[in-house]
Amino acid sequence: MERLTVMTTNNTKQTALDHFNRLNSGDTAGAASLMSEDCVNHSAIPEAQGRAGFERIVAKIRTAFPDMSYTLDDVIVEGDKAVLRMTMSGTNRGPMMFTRMPAEPTGKAVKFEQIHIMRVVDGKIVEHWLGQDSLAMFRQLGFQVTPAS
Repeated sequence: MERLTVMTTNNTKQTALDHFNRLNSGDTAGAASLMSEDCVNHSAIPEAQGRAGFERIVAKIRTAFPDMSYTLDDVIVEGDKAVLRMTMSGTNRGPMMFTRMPAEPTGKAVKFEQIHIMRVVDGKIVEHWLGQDSLAMFRQLGFQVTPAS
């Protein structure tokens, strides 16, 4: 049986921060390199799983929001888990090519909160959870949001 080591709090924090710093600099491959090949994305559809799925999703987000950036608001780390409360901002200059929400560009700027939880093992992100204020994003884009009937 392979022995896994739990990262120290400092290493977990540094891996999570490095991941988002690379995303902010446009280095998607570098951000992906900090993820395990089979990283479980608990908040995503099947084709967004693993390192390759992450790269596909980020490419779609970057197409829709080429100036996407994250601002770190809070970070809490304990052992192998990091919780990051962030604000994502960007301008919708490209089409949104998401399976469940395709849309043409609006040209509108968005700014909304996200909470990321990452579990880090042996220097790699092995699990990821995302909670975000999608309703705020949709409203800022001018989308009509109505309850399902």
